[in-house]
Amino acid sequence: MVQRCELKVAAISKVAVFGLDCLEPSLCFERWIEDLPNLRALMQRGTWGRMTSSMPPVTVPAWSCMTASKDPGTLGIYGFRDRKDRSYDGWVICTSLRVKEPRLWDILTQQGKDSLIIGVPETYPITKPIRGCMITSFLTPTTKDPSIQYTHPPQLRREIEQLVGEYMVDVPMPRGGDKQVILDGIYTMTRRRFDVVRHLMCTRPWDLMFMVEMGTDRVHHGFWSFMDPQHRNHVPGNRFENAIHDYYVEVDRQIGETLAKIDLQTTAIWVVSDHGARVLHGGVLLNQWLMQQGDLVMKAPPTPKQKFDAKDVDWSKTKAFASPGYYGQIFINLKGREPQGVVEPGNYERYRDDLIRRLEAMPGPDGDPKGGGGWGPNAQVGNLCHTPQVGNLCHTPQVGNLCHTEGAGLREGGAGLRPASGPPALRAGAPLGNKCHKPDAIYKTCNNVAPDLIVILGDLGWRASGWLGSDSIYIYDDDAAAEDANHAQEGMYLFAHPTIQGRGRADGATLYDVAPTILRELGQPIPPDMQGRPLHE
Repeated sequence: MVQRCELKVAAISKVAVFGLDCLEPSLCFERWIEDLPNLRALMQRGTWGRMTSSMPPVTVPAWSCMTASKDPGTLGIYGFRDRKDRSYDGWVICTSLRVKEPRLWDILTQQGKDSLIIGVPETYPITKPIRGCMITSFLTPTTKDPSIQYTHPPQLRREIEQLVGEYMVDVPMPRGGDKQVILDGIYTMTRRRFDVVRHLMCTRPWDLMFMVEMGTDRVHHGFWSFMDPQHRNHVPGNRFENAIHDYYVEVDRQIGETLAKIDLQTTAIWVVSDHGARVLHGGVLLNQWLMQQGDLVMKAPPTPKQKFDAKDVDWSKTKAFASPGYYGQIFINLKGREPQGVVEPGNYERYRDDLIRRLEAMPGPDGDPKGGGGWGPNAQVGNLCHTPQVGNLCHTPQVGNLCHTEGAGLREGGAGLRPASGPPALRAGAPLGNKCHKPDAIYKTCNNVAPDLIVILGDLGWRASGWLGSDSIYIYDDDAAAEDANHAQEGMYLFAHPTIQGRGRADGATLYDVAPTILRELGQPIPPDMQGRPLHE
């Protein structure tokens, strides 16, 4: 539980937020902290700890959840790609066009405050100009095409390009790409972004600076296997063994250079991640599993590595289908809701509960998850099932923390941090350890088209694959590009306030607490519909 500061928060003039997508708390707080002097100095005078992400813990919608203090259901954004309607083939990328709730900079604009917003996901396209400056995020199609506007005001584009040349919103990470080229690109992107941040902080008025660096996410996905002995592809002594460590050191250096430009006597400093990172063992073919279970029927047997496509499904015989990603989305083919629905409304909850039972009883591959697929001899033994209340946001008036009933005890030693490499290898025949969530049970409301089930595969050690056509539901050559790591449920937060003594380590914050705390620090009223609570009063 987060300890709250006892002193009244004195209004300060500025808040600077360094968002580091996917930064893993066990690496920055424990394993490498002695090599990160600027983060260490902030920790010594501030408050810091693990911070529970949204469910699901994915970049989109997590940053919007953080900056609006609203859950994914309220936002109506459930992942990078959502169903846009009830058709079977209608999907939409969740850009800023999907965000209807006000975020921090919208609220501050209404109060006459200036913001510098750089790289925060779901800011492209710019639909609501803010008071201040905005540079859009990794969903921007390109910064090379003059017709693609990625800055506000528009003339800021020329200023940025004169400063750093091509501004990079992301780094290409093709399957089989040259790792050195990818790593060099991550460094270049990061250095240019911080150069732009420092330039804007020194040349523009601002009350809030909120930047998000995507390099921390990209270096995890692309280089985790080189660092982690638990990854199936790890080779001791490889040339990229220290790639993630060295990049953390570089990010720490960039933060230090930026802090040198800030008046720390009048500015609160934040460092936050939207979620953590962990080893990725492989992919689960959820639609293949649904086929084996008899819930999904294809018009013809799929060929190896066939992509799931709605046109290949016999919808008159299909009860459910899945959408892939870092987690799985299950949609029930409900009669009267979907175009060719077959599950009777009166049987909906019974069928959904049955899906949960079967998904959470899914057997893992035999033995070490780094090894091959197959079925264990005692596959149905030992799994746990959620009640509808598990994973809900359980606020008390004073706290507002995320209350776990399962899975919250992944701690190691006195530091209270789980190891970066995740849980130990599976024993032969053990269940994979899936957890299912009903969106209507964990969100205040469900806008747009929510999945019927959110499926977390093997404590995020596995991702949902979009392929079909395999004898095993487990694969190790996934349909994703460069994926060495998956996301972890716990991210991190760290803030240092110039007028309040830091409280040291304080685990238990939630991603929803960030926006109301920042508003309190700036002396602004907190909207009553925000779902988090300020971390100090």
